[in-house]
Order: sequence, then C-alpha cells, then structure tokens
Amino acid sequence: LKVALRCRGQHSVGTGSAYPNDASAPCMAADPPVDPSESSPSVASAYVAGRALCSWRVFWFCLVPILVATIAVSIALGAPLVAACVGGLVLLNLIILGVLWLIRSTFQLWALQRPRNIIVRWFLPAVEVFDSIGVGSASSGEMQNLRKRWGNNFCASGQVWLGSYQDVSAALLVPQARTFNLGEHPLLYRSLPDTLSSRCVFLLSLSDRDAGGTGDHEAFRKCVTDSLFTQNTENR
Repeated sequence: LKVALRCRGQHSVGTGSAYPNDASAPCMAADPPVDPSESSPSVASAYVAGRALCSWRVFWFCLVPILVATIAVSIALGAPLVAACVGGLVLLNLIILGVLWLIRSTFQLWALQRPRNIIVRWFLPAVEVFDSIGVGSASSGEMQNLRKRWGNNFCASGQVWLGSYQDVSAALLVPQARTFNLGEHPLLYRSLPDTLSSRCVFLLSLSDRDAGGTGDHEAFRKCVTDSLFTQNTENR
C-alpha cells in the first residue's frame, strides 16, 4: 500500500514524517502545484508556505523567452559581457540543478522541512516534477531502492512516502488536507472536473472539513455510501 503525503504546508494530515524511519514527526499538507492566478478564491486560500517562485507557465512563456531575448539583443548590440553574464547565470542554475538531482532524496528531505527557503522554492519544483516521472514505476525498482536505503518512510517527488501499515492506517484515520496530485504526479487545478464550469469534484483533491476543506469531500462520500452501500447491497 502506497500513500504519498506532501509536506510543504501548515495543515496537519497524519503521522507521516519528513524524517525517514521516524513516524513521530507530523506530516504537513502542501500548497497545490498550480498557478495562483488560475485558482478560485477557495483554492487560493489553500496556498500556504512553500509556493514556487513562479509557475511552469510563467517560467516557459515569460522567463525563458526574456532570457533568450536578452542574450540575443546583447550580442546584437555589441554587449557580449551582458550576454555572457546572463548565460553564466543560466549555466550556474543548470549545474546546481544537476547536482541536486544527483542527491535528490537528501535534498528533498532537507527541502521539505524548509518550505519558505528561497532555494527550495526555486529548485524543488523542477526536482519533484522530474522525480515523479519514474519514482512510482514498478518496473524501475526505484521505490524499492529508496525503501532499502531510507526505510519505510522516505522523500521522493516532493512528498513523504509512507511504507508501513501503521503509518498509513494512522494517516488515513485523521482529517487530511489533500493536494492536486494523483499519486506522485502533480495535476493542474484548472483541468480537474469540473472546475471551469462549476466546482471541483475530483475527490482525491478535496480536503476534509477539519483540515481546511469546504465539506464537499464528506458530502460526496456520504452520497456514494448512501447510494451504493445500502441494505439491499449488503444482502446481495
């Protein structure tokens, strides 16, 4: 049984830990990995510490074009020093990101405990997204390797993974502040059903009322229980 709990916010959701092999430290829910400008007021209120410095859309469609244009214009205007400085900063970031990728488990263990750190807010989003591509794959064996190295609880894809029955059962029995993730993969809030036309009905992303939610999760769950798990169903 696999449960991935993000640990970058302020709502306590269980007994998972940001420290592998330690089930006593409280695990915290995370800020949703979405663009604040695209979120509804109820979603915006869920933003807490640890938000990325910029969204992926801003990064690819604003920051990257600006950097490329700056380098091109600097070269065209005969200012190679400016272009070299900008290119050097880009190269430095890539080198740092490469180093962090090589020690990604250790970095995420450190980062998840410091959600307000500017280094964390700049580099962790990239590390966790790329790490999420393969960490949960049964064929890659990476998850088993992480368990062998760190124990039942470890950090991967920007989350704390609980591997023991005791930790998982304890986490499921307390109010949970859920995020827009499907396992280890972050989702876009605007693409969840049916956020654009009415309200989010993706149950895996709805927090419990006692963990800052609106109560929709409990209402949907009661509806399913009352409709499907009737006395006739039990008799059949």
